[in-house]
Amino acid sequence: MTQATEIKVKFTRQNAKKCVCWQCPVQTDSACIKANGDKMGDVMTTPFFTPDIVPGLYCSSGVAACKDIATDRSCICGACPIYQDFRLGGGQPLDHYCKNGRAG
Repeated sequence: MTQATEIKVKFTRQNAKKCVCWQCPVQTDSACIKANGDKMGDVMTTPFFTPDIVPGLYCSSGVAACKDIATDRSCICGACPIYQDFRLGGGQPLDHYCKNGRAG
């Protein structure tokens, strides 16, 4: 039996540009997210375009590197263009990719 290892959502600048994770209530009070966002600047030009710095696109990269996020709050994954473009509502996990891992 083989397991699928293909990443459903690629970690690209174009996908990051559509990402709405930075608007998510889960991240609102995170000092770590704010520090990374300040360091990152514009997602299209930052030299720090790595999953441990970019505060979002968790459906691609997996769990958040920042541990001070509030995963008990409601997320907005369902309202994300990436979620809709890649039809993530049909897979697992369904939401909170920052805690539950990348889209499968």
